[in-house]
Amino acid sequence: MKVEDFAAGSAGGCQMTGGGFPALYPRPFIYISDFFETHRTEYNDCLLAFSGMADFLRWIRDLLEDVVVQSKVASNASGKILAIQKRYRELLAEARNVPDNTHRILDDLFRTPFVSVSQLSNRWNTPHRSIQNAVNKLVEVGILTEITDRKRNKLYLARELHDLVLSI
Repeated sequence: MKVEDFAAGSAGGCQMTGGGFPALYPRPFIYISDFFETHRTEYNDCLLAFSGMADFLRWIRDLLEDVVVQSKVASNASGKILAIQKRYRELLAEARNVPDNTHRILDDLFRTPFVSVSQLSNRWNTPHRSIQNAVNKLVEVGILTEITDRKRNKLYLARELHDLVLSI
């Protein structure tokens, strides 16, 4: 999903979170279908050959090898996401005058990288100004970017995190 589509009001078929935003992860981290799609010919050959016990064992071996490959991909992606989370926490630790709710919003970014002050205010039953101050701090330290260019109902994005997940 492109950021521009979301800012224009389209979720582009992505799974939505309870807050009305697309979930950070558009698909499971261990996505075996991705491997099958990439290796479709070999997979289909294995399925066609699956007529006896020896072929069954070959199919199981290939399936387990696929799980190993996808697990390594997921582990690598998780490590990158955790590194971003650590760096974001360090940025806030070094910042001065960090408002209440800033760390709470930071944690929420790893559920969805999109932030709407009014939606968070309503969801958390927290004053709008309190959420806005926290968002402003996240913008100031470079974690969030305003993506709508509006005076009201602005939408913010943790672009680095969003782009990383889309590249996985």
